[in-house]
Amino acid sequence: MSRPSIDATSSLISNRGIINLSNYQPTKNELEYLALGKQCVLPPEPQSLKDIHDQLWDFRNRLLWKIYLDDYDSEPTKMDLLISKSKQTPLAPETNSDVINSYLRKIYRKAKREYTRVQHRPLAKTPARLKQAQKSLRGNHSIVIKPADKNLGITIVNSSWYKLEGERHLTDINTYKPIDKNDLQEYIDNIIKTLLDILDQFKVQKKYIFYLTANISKYRIPRFYLIPKIHKTPVLGRPIVSSINWITTNASKWIDTIFQPFTKRIPTLVQNSVDVIRRLEGKIFPSSMKFLSADVDALYPSIDINDCLQLLKRFCLRERVPDYNFLLRTVEWILKNNIVEFDDSYFLQIKGTAMGTPAAVVIANIYMFELENELLLDSTIPRPLYYFRFIDDLTAGFQTHNDMIKFLQGFNNLRPSTIHLTAQTTNPYSEFLDITLYPTPTIDDHITIHTRLYTKSMNTYLYLPPCSFHSHSTISAFISGELKRYRLLCYNDRDFRVARSLFYTRLQERGYTSTFLNPIFTIQLSRQQLLHSKNTQTSHTSQPIRFKTFLDDYTENMNWNKIFQVPEYLLTHPIAHHIINPTQPPKVCFKRTPNIIESVSSAKFKI
Repeated sequence: MSRPSIDATSSLISNRGIINLSNYQPTKNELEYLALGKQCVLPPEPQSLKDIHDQLWDFRNRLLWKIYLDDYDSEPTKMDLLISKSKQTPLAPETNSDVINSYLRKIYRKAKREYTRVQHRPLAKTPARLKQAQKSLRGNHSIVIKPADKNLGITIVNSSWYKLEGERHLTDINTYKPIDKNDLQEYIDNIIKTLLDILDQFKVQKKYIFYLTANISKYRIPRFYLIPKIHKTPVLGRPIVSSINWITTNASKWIDTIFQPFTKRIPTLVQNSVDVIRRLEGKIFPSSMKFLSADVDALYPSIDINDCLQLLKRFCLRERVPDYNFLLRTVEWILKNNIVEFDDSYFLQIKGTAMGTPAAVVIANIYMFELENELLLDSTIPRPLYYFRFIDDLTAGFQTHNDMIKFLQGFNNLRPSTIHLTAQTTNPYSEFLDITLYPTPTIDDHITIHTRLYTKSMNTYLYLPPCSFHSHSTISAFISGELKRYRLLCYNDRDFRVARSLFYTRLQERGYTSTFLNPIFTIQLSRQQLLHSKNTQTSHTSQPIRFKTFLDDYTENMNWNKIFQVPEYLLTHPIAHHIINPTQPPKVCFKRTPNIIESVSSAKFKI
């Protein structure tokens, strides 16, 4: 099925979701451009053959790394896997194998032939009026365009408001310390020196040093930006930090990888709402049970770093985490060296987890778990009948309302100056993640807990439009995935039918036709089968080698199966046949080009 044109889709879109809080009045074309939604990707310019060859070189490195690790490490460590899967794969060890080199040369030749074959295809085009709209919006420094918090649409705000709101956060002397531009390089040099000292102190292996120090010579200072919280009065900004290529990023990825298996043992922590449904299935509770919904106010910036390190050490000792001294010293280095940039000014975060760093979630989860353990050591605190937490959101049930209040007071007294729960204690149900937990009476004056879909009242449902330059399978998969999610979360068939009907209407409002939607919506879904498939653990001991490229008119139509066809002679290689064979050919992964919101909004604020 061909991708509909932008013009055809734009004429069908009735749900635009643009919130203009600025003094600027966008033109008709600018509004049409933004109405395509933050996730929409417009047709990109095709890549050059050189771009494809550069991506094939990265594929070569991935293949050779995997062969090397499989050959020399009977059990590759987590660091080995991070090295082989990193975004920019390090130069791999050379191979003297004629078999491997022959296969790689053939891939290059086939890719060149395929690229030549598709070059004469007609290219998808973005209408000139929308190109001009994008250019004018991006060049307008009197406004800032950002997605609203909680998926409430695309927001246009005055640059002056954005700057003041950013300064309000960054001038909090308890959380941020300003850095003079003249002192910036000295700070950075000290960060690098401290890392090298840590690696030397703990006698870290050379290949690990290579990974942990990868960003020393090529780093980008994390950028501080805001997304408007339009559901607040007055409107506030939620602080976000982009830490993609900071000096601490690779070390943070490693810390996250090390601690993830240990956090899976945390009994109160859930992975998602389906995990909640699974854990509650078949459980019986007293009919008088009171429901609690709560969340921690600004968890990440509220955590005291030294307190966090103490609780992490306690966790490591109890869970017998290996090499915990090195891990904790690395965590301390990450948390205490988060520099951010905003409006050409620089700040050092001195409180809280480093927002945007890969290990932030795992550190916060362990910290919260240790607080929960502290609370339950107090025999005067009532135990919840059930208790689940997802990072800073939690749901629980209690025998009485008084028990619930005592629990909340006890939690808020653990770290009264930093950690505080805001709670809803009077509802006969609990809203948690994307579900509402509600009681269903049983025949013996007890209740079971069932669920239905929960969505925030201000959600604008700006779904990906059908004209977006995503792969056809991606667009179909997002719709079928949502339907499966609704079926899983809705215990009652009627709740599912209502959610499905609303979803259909909302997709039409985003430009989808009945011709496209009906085949997807008529597929019958069994909740029990979906629950069973979610609970079945699959083995991922060996993953295919990935080839990563951008999706464009050329790469979308190149025959990648033909390019990466695995020849029989590769099966004679003593190592490679375990890694790449006809049953496990390379996997082609399409990255997208910048979407609508990225094309008009920069993380680097300028006025």
